Amino acid sequence: MNEITWHETKMTSNNAPSPLVASASSEHSTPYGAWRALNGTNTDSSDAWMTPSAVGNTTGWIRIDFGVPKKVNRLKLTARIGSDSSMIRDFDVFGSTDFATWDTLQNVRGEKNWTSGEVREYKLNNKRNTAYRYYRIQFFNNSGRTDLTSIAGILFGYERIDDKSLIFHGGKYKKWVDDSHYLINETKINPINNTYQRHYSMTQTSGNTLVSNKTDIFGTVNGDIEWQGEHGLKFNGTNNFVEFSGKILSIGAKSIFFQIKTTDSSPTIKTILSENSSANEHGMIIQINGAGGINVTSRKGIAGTTRFNMNSVKKINDGQWHNVLITWDGTINTNGAKLYIDDLIVPDSTTTANATETVQGTYNTIIGKSATSNTLFINANIRNLEIYHSALVFNSLAYDSLYEYIESKYLEDISDTLPTSQQFIDQGMDNLSPLLDRTITILEPTEMTQRNDILSSGEIGKVFIKTIDLKKYFDLRSIRTEVK
Repeated sequence: MNEITWHETKMTSNNAPSPLVASASSEHSTPYGAWRALNGTNTDSSDAWMTPSAVGNTTGWIRIDFGVPKKVNRLKLTARIGSDSSMIRDFDVFGSTDFATWDTLQNVRGEKNWTSGEVREYKLNNKRNTAYRYYRIQFFNNSGRTDLTSIAGILFGYERIDDKSLIFHGGKYKKWVDDSHYLINETKINPINNTYQRHYSMTQTSGNTLVSNKTDIFGTVNGDIEWQGEHGLKFNGTNNFVEFSGKILSIGAKSIFFQIKTTDSSPTIKTILSENSSANEHGMIIQINGAGGINVTSRKGIAGTTRFNMNSVKKINDGQWHNVLITWDGTINTNGAKLYIDDLIVPDSTTTANATETVQGTYNTIIGKSATSNTLFINANIRNLEIYHSALVFNSLAYDSLYEYIESKYLEDISDTLPTSQQFIDQGMDNLSPLLDRTITILEPTEMTQRNDILSSGEIGKVFIKTIDLKKYFDLRSIRTEVK
């Protein structure tokens, strides 16, 4: 018999009781901290987590660190008393074991028409029955209020399903896994009249040298090497970085593209890419600015002044992949320098350079820390670094979508021998329905060609024929024919 265990938190502050830690993208004020959504009560309109009251506060996140791994496949959400229109409507639920890689557990859309204090329950798709330590709810809209979002209650639970199945196939016990998901494209897009000069995918799985389309300048990974495949190179914020054998940025016009994922909320500046370390040196420096955004500075070798400086409006420290593009046309034209975050058509920030560039950066390019000292280490995943020798321009035809659907369905080996009861419970399938799903395809009426075949003696009629390629169809249940 299935039973649900609810992980009661009953928090009294953002870090009590220990080891629980609650946090959010923003908080209205101390009485409405993130812990209010995790205290297990809903007594009145003040017993809730709320964002600050300002137009546009309809997106953000709220997160809990259980301190220890916990299995979760159920979620209860409670609307604030007297403010149902501020309850979240469109949201995703994520789980993480290490605070770096986040697995999607559910995508929920269109949860509107909440009533005061209403409780709704959701099933989460914990595909591998993983015990995560961190859980995050990322919301994109609420139920109508334009200046504030609130949640009165969040309760995670786990339903233990004892009726589990495994498939015996090819001499092994297996389970069917549907790991299909949405992933940001690796940006093999076609900018207008440009091809990249250098490309470092950073999605390899071994080695200490970045794989590149060019071999004249190579990048070496120093410190701990943490390749994560399609999730790029993990920079641990402590000791690892990439040092290039030369300078990968051109003089003058240039574009720098990369993808980054981080949850770093530290107020300390962290360096993504650098060619200099002080104001009287030359070259670019790209950093996370301490507020969760991107800072770009171009230095011209004169202390006390820069060529240009930009800070993004959008924050990138939400644990999601972000596309970052920095372009400069090499001139002092108005708004010749641009910074794009995700939207590669409309810039997030622009500025005007006060001087052109005649020399390259002072030092060989460094990714992940300061150019000259073991400081300002970044804690982030980075992939797909692309360098161009001109200012890229995109239009809607050149850049259609940030995301592509990756279909991944397969049989995963569980055991070579008869699994134990615990293996069935932990790794078995809840049901076999995914293997039995079928799509019914109804063929449109089609013209038949009359033939003069002779029927058997004593029968009257005509024979018609039409070739149908049944190999195109996954399953064939029935064919209906009509003879008139």
